[in-house]
Amino acid sequence: MDDSTPTRIALGPTSSSLETDFALTIAGRGSNVVGAFSFTNNVGTVEIDGATLPAFIYERQPFESKVLYQFWAVAPDRLWILWLYVDIDDDGNVTMTDVFHESTAANDLADEPATGQGSETHGSYTASIALPAFDIPIPPNTPIRFKVDGDGYALSGTEPGTFVHGKNTFRVYPFQVIGNPRAKDGDLQLHALYVDEQRSQVCFGILYLLVNRRFGSLQYSICLPGLDDIDGDHTVDWSILK
Repeated sequence: MDDSTPTRIALGPTSSSLETDFALTIAGRGSNVVGAFSFTNNVGTVEIDGATLPAFIYERQPFESKVLYQFWAVAPDRLWILWLYVDIDDDGNVTMTDVFHESTAANDLADEPATGQGSETHGSYTASIALPAFDIPIPPNTPIRFKVDGDGYALSGTEPGTFVHGKNTFRVYPFQVIGNPRAKDGDLQLHALYVDEQRSQVCFGILYLLVNRRFGSLQYSICLPGLDDIDGDHTVDWSILK
């Protein structure tokens, strides 16, 4: 890491509105790292490692026979990204089965059984999101090194990279790789923080790198404090570094 690379990421409080086409109200509990959690219309708290953290749900994704809800939680020393895996019946009744979680402090994606009940409704919803300021260390590099170039991306695999989105330049901190980098028939997911220091913006997003190696899709992103996104498809060259 060169001398110009920051060692920490700081952001002031978030106080913004988030619009979604769904609302989840649920209470439940994980079985290991995740303790009790409770959400009312996508806003609530989650207990992680014994600490109760503010959290908000912003994404709903059908996944095989289940539905998963993606949410953020803010801790003093890291950001958490979590996914609630649920079953939903025809009446909108929700039953928890699992929770996946990862943090910006380690390459630590994990799954644990979870229990809980709730309900889902659909329509136009606006949630008021309030999150505290944070000042956290930059995420550790992924164990697998990537080079990604083109269409705004410049990731060297050994240092934080950059991503140009419109007129804005983000510093990119990949911290999680999902998938087998040696597989010939599987796509890869690169989880990263995107930090725009000029505009005081911190985003999370998942870059899907497809096996044809000329395409990447940034999905499921959200940015603090404005709660906008930087999703988009990109023509990129990428490779795995030895």
